[in-house]
Amino acid sequence: MWTALTLPFGSLDPLAAAAALPVLKLYWERPCDLVAIAGFGSAGGLPSIEGLAEVDIEWLGGERLESPGPFWGGVAFDAARPKEEHWSSFPHETWLLPSLAVWSKAGKSHLTAFAPGTVP
Repeated sequence: MWTALTLPFGSLDPLAAAAALPVLKLYWERPCDLVAIAGFGSAGGLPSIEGLAEVDIEWLGGERLESPGPFWGGVAFDAARPKEEHWSSFPHETWLLPSLAVWSKAGKSHLTAFAPGTVP
């Protein structure tokens, strides 16, 4: 269980935030849809995409905006194949929930903070 809060944030560019702020964990964009996100820190994660269906996030301040994510990750192209040495320190699959996400969609910027647990 995680808690999240999203606030509008003027015109902050996620790519500029990625260059300026420490502990960048991810950057993703889809220019054709005018969507970009930079994620910082880690509020937690999941070892498998199978766990995404059971994820419970309490969105403070009402319903969730149509933000990208919130989990970001990847999987090996072929989990059955042994890993080559340069990939040995990476898991076959992992999903990250950033502590802070700076994102924009259609020219509007937002900050979303994630934390483990719930608000009493």
